[in-house]
Amino acid sequence: MNRVYPRCKTCGLEVAKLDIKDNAGILVGVAWLHSSAKQPDHDVEPVFTQRAPKCDFCSQPEALWGYLVTGENAPKRQWYSSDHFDTPWAACTTCSGLIEAGKWGALVQRCARLIQELHRVPVPTDARAALYKHHQDFKNRMVGDRLPVTD
Repeated sequence: MNRVYPRCKTCGLEVAKLDIKDNAGILVGVAWLHSSAKQPDHDVEPVFTQRAPKCDFCSQPEALWGYLVTGENAPKRQWYSSDHFDTPWAACTTCSGLIEAGKWGALVQRCARLIQELHRVPVPTDARAALYKHHQDFKNRMVGDRLPVTD
């Protein structure tokens, strides 16, 4: 799976694409945002790199497994936004193991703990519920077996 990853040219942080739609749902523009909770003091200038992905579930480095998803609203790399989706998803060995074992609650706990450690803020119950729903959306759209991520 050769994938291209958007990063900020200025600071190197991962960035996310946000589609801007009007009230009728028609795409009217695109914005790029830093994926970090702490927003830097500069605008994003996206560049695209081919590198080993971070885990789309917990954001840890060295995602070794990929999952294909299908459907118009297939989950994407942004755990907090169920409106913007793509395929495939990358998973580290630990998250992939939880997915393969069907341990969705444990996956939510792992992701919430690591999000809390990364951003140094507690993950409230409603955010954990949103993570669980997002992971269930992912589960319902998964197709085929997990695949090794290769360069």
